Amino acid sequence: MPYEDPRPALAEIDAARLATGLSDAGARLAWRYALSGLSSQFLERRPAGPPPRRVVIIASANVFTAPLPWLAWLSAWGVPVTLKPARGHRLAMEAVAAALRGVELRPWRGGDLEAEGEALADAEVVLAYGRAETLAVLAARRPPAVRMLGFGPRYGLVVGAPEPRAVARDLALYDSRGCMSPAAVLLPEDGPSTGHYADAMAEAEARWPRGGLDAAEGLALRARLALTRAAGGTASTGPGWAVLERPLDAFSPVALPRCLVLHRYRDVGEARAFVANAGFELGTLAIAAPGLADVLGLPRLDRRRRMTRPGHMQRPVAGRWHDGHDVIKTIWPGAGPKERV
Repeated sequence: MPYEDPRPALAEIDAARLATGLSDAGARLAWRYALSGLSSQFLERRPAGPPPRRVVIIASANVFTAPLPWLAWLSAWGVPVTLKPARGHRLAMEAVAAALRGVELRPWRGGDLEAEGEALADAEVVLAYGRAETLAVLAARRPPAVRMLGFGPRYGLVVGAPEPRAVARDLALYDSRGCMSPAAVLLPEDGPSTGHYADAMAEAEARWPRGGLDAAEGLALRARLALTRAAGGTASTGPGWAVLERPLDAFSPVALPRCLVLHRYRDVGEARAFVANAGFELGTLAIAAPGLADVLGLPRLDRRRRMTRPGHMQRPVAGRWHDGHDVIKTIWPGAGPKERV
C-alpha cells in the first residue's frame, strides 16, 4: 500500500476535547510535543520485507500518546492495527483511530479471554503497555506464533544541576505520570536552591495547570509531604505543585503529579554509585551538564536506557530502541542494516 502521511489528520485533533484528565493547556502541550516527534525520517521508513498481517496495540492509562508513534507509522504504510484503549482514554483513542487509516478500535475488559483471543487471532505482533504482572500474563497466554513486546513500569532521573524551567516542563508533561517523567533530581550540594525550582514549578503551573488528582494520588502526595517534613527535609508547595528536598537514602522511583524531589549528593562518586545500582527500571536518564555522563562512567550507547537532557525527558524520538528492543525490527522483521537508524 502506498505511503500516506498521517500528520495532517492528526494535527486536526484538539487534545483539549479528549477527556485525558489533563488540563486543556496540559493536554495540548502533550499533543503538540507528541506530534513534533513524528519525523518524516521515521514515518517514511519502509523495511524491505513483507509487512505484518496485523498488529495489536494495547494502550496504558498513564500517557494517552504512548502508542501514537507506532500507530502513525503503521497507518502510514497501510498496516492493519487493532487498538485496545486504556480505561479513561477511550475518547482520545477514538479520535486517533478515526484520523488514521487501517486502525480499528476494539475495547475489551482486562481478563476477558474470549475477547482477547478474538483480537489476537489474526495478529502477527502485539505491542502492550501496562503493569508488569499484566504483561507477564498476556505474554504467557498469547498464541505462540504472535511476537510480543511489553513495556512495563519505568522511571526517569536527572543528574546534575538542571535549569529549573527545563525540569519543571518535564514534570508538567502528562502531570508527571509518564514513565519517562523525572522521579527525582540528583543535585550537587552547591546546585541551585529549592527556591529556584519552586519558582519554576509555579511558573509551569500558571502556564499549564495541573489536571485533577484521584484519591490515591492525593493521599500519596500528602504522605510524601508529611514524611519529608518529619524527616527534617524541606518542602515548598503551591496550588498544583510541590518541591521537596530529601536525603538520598529516601529516594523513591515513583513520580507523583507535579512533585519535584531533590536529592543532593556529596560528590560525583556518590552519584555514580547511585546510578550504577539503579537497575533496569531506570528507563530515562537526563544528564544536566556536558561531560557528566563520562564522569559518571555511563556508556555512550546504551540500548536498555534512554539518555537525554533536561527538558526533553518526555519527548522521545519516534522509532527509537525501547527498553533494549529494536521495536521496528520486531514489528516488521524485514528491516535490514540500510533501513535502521
